[in-house]
Amino acid sequence: CEYDVTWGTADDDAPQTATMSQLAEMLPDGISEWEVKRQVRYYTKYVSSLITQAINCWMQYERNAPGQNQMLVFAMSCRHAEAICNVINELAFPGLPKPFAEWVGTGEGESESRTDEQNRQIIGRFQRNELPCLVQVNLAGEGFNNKRCSIGVMLDLIGDTPMKRQHLGRFM
Repeated sequence: CEYDVTWGTADDDAPQTATMSQLAEMLPDGISEWEVKRQVRYYTKYVSSLITQAINCWMQYERNAPGQNQMLVFAMSCRHAEAICNVINELAFPGLPKPFAEWVGTGEGESESRTDEQNRQIIGRFQRNELPCLVQVNLAGEGFNNKRCSIGVMLDLIGDTPMKRQHLGRFM
């Protein structure tokens, strides 16, 4: 899957754009395209642009149908989920619920791990519409139903598999 990545090295730099293949060629030998795709998902400027678009979309949907929209974000690992959750909560605009997002998953996060009970509680808050956004790792697949999931952000690295089709089904 080839797509463009845009980034800047400082706030005053003009944005640069390259395809994933071009980006891989710019890196030292031995770094695979998969590793490039994985690492870019931790890069705040890259993730921020995706998340800002998703939050803007959520706000627009909420104006048209208040209380009927939620975001579901698919992360690669618990560390990634926690990092993305932090970015989302930093980007959530004044007037939006705080926290805007929580993360769930089994494994080590950046600063903490989540127990099964914590995961259940957070998913319950999301299902009761007490939380606009859920960042998750392998806990919202088959059997997870929420009619308010209208926005998805795919930051995991699952290709065209039955699992990915399950993920996409969360928004239909």
